[in-house]
Amino acid sequence: MAPSHLPSVSFRAALSWLAAVFLVSCGNPAGSDDAPSPHHPFSYTIVTDALEIPWQMAFAPDGRIFISERNGLIRIVENDQLRSEPWLDLRDSVSTAAGVPVTNSGVTGITLDPDFGTNRYVYIGYSYDDPDSGFDLNRLVRYTDDPKTQTPVFDRVLLEGIKGLSMHNTAQIRFGPDGMLYWSVSERHVPEVAQDLSDPGGSLLRMTRDAEIPADNPIPGSYIYAYGLRNTQGFDWHPETAVMLGTDHGPSGPQGCCHDEVNHIEAGKNYGWPIIRGNETAEGMEAPLIHSGVGEPRDDYTWAPSGAAFLHNGPWYGSFLFAGLRSQSLWRLTINQSPEGSVEEDELSRHLQGVFGRIRAVEQHKNGDIYIITSNLDQHDVPFNTDMLIKLRLNE
Repeated sequence: MAPSHLPSVSFRAALSWLAAVFLVSCGNPAGSDDAPSPHHPFSYTIVTDALEIPWQMAFAPDGRIFISERNGLIRIVENDQLRSEPWLDLRDSVSTAAGVPVTNSGVTGITLDPDFGTNRYVYIGYSYDDPDSGFDLNRLVRYTDDPKTQTPVFDRVLLEGIKGLSMHNTAQIRFGPDGMLYWSVSERHVPEVAQDLSDPGGSLLRMTRDAEIPADNPIPGSYIYAYGLRNTQGFDWHPETAVMLGTDHGPSGPQGCCHDEVNHIEAGKNYGWPIIRGNETAEGMEAPLIHSGVGEPRDDYTWAPSGAAFLHNGPWYGSFLFAGLRSQSLWRLTINQSPEGSVEEDELSRHLQGVFGRIRAVEQHKNGDIYIITSNLDQHDVPFNTDMLIKLRLNE
């Protein structure tokens, strides 16, 4: 059963919210006639604070928001209200790496078919236990949403058996403008697999809606679209040019520090992990469009970039927004594109730092509202003990 009550909010978190209301809603404290503060250009509404480690969200044509929770639930928000009962309960099927406080196991990705209005397809990615190997494996499944009852009906398993670990499992699922389904697969803390074209780890997969390998994939007979990635948790396409950008977590601990990346993803390209990082180069490998660790606002310990989306309307049209976990921020990247197809950075700016805690994902509704979800309940170093869905509106 889904939780029937809202989780408690700490006193410290309540104070943070009050401060955020003042800063975000009022913009510049000097007065409402002044321009909004560049650090807080939004007014916002906390739609719900009753989520539990959400990961990705998807908008249905009828206005419903589907949200995956790592604990095994798919939740529905309708008319800015969280339904008390989950749309789907997969808790008996998924592995959530019990006892591991920081993990990527469980239900992660969710997306809806571009033709959802007619075929009602919902795609879900999750990890499950493999008792033989002792590892997590990952599975991509498809359900249909019954048009009369708005309840799930299992359709089929699309892919399964993809190796994982409690960290660096699979992440975002999204349809591209080409009508193909893309799924990011992390390197399960085995760096060398990111350079192994026989292993999907550390790559971005491309397939048809029925999980067939497209004839025009860059590696014949393979799902792999791009590789040499470490832990890509967000990607999207520019609404006009279809340029594809993706986030990638940089290393930490024994592997070094920082160098989170935003990459310009192209078919068949190798993005270098673990051979190159940051601004290092090597023949046949692509350096990132931008990376952390090279001066403000990039000199934090890490951005820990997660979900990402291009904005398709409004005053920030064409901006690439990506969520920050450890950085507790929403990042905005603007880019310049040449007629020849090259892409370079224009500007990177930081927003909402510390206002809501760890930000997991960002998406834009067709009406222009921007939604973010937080991931506070999988950590203990943030002043929030709730996870939220927040609706942002840019102050023009």
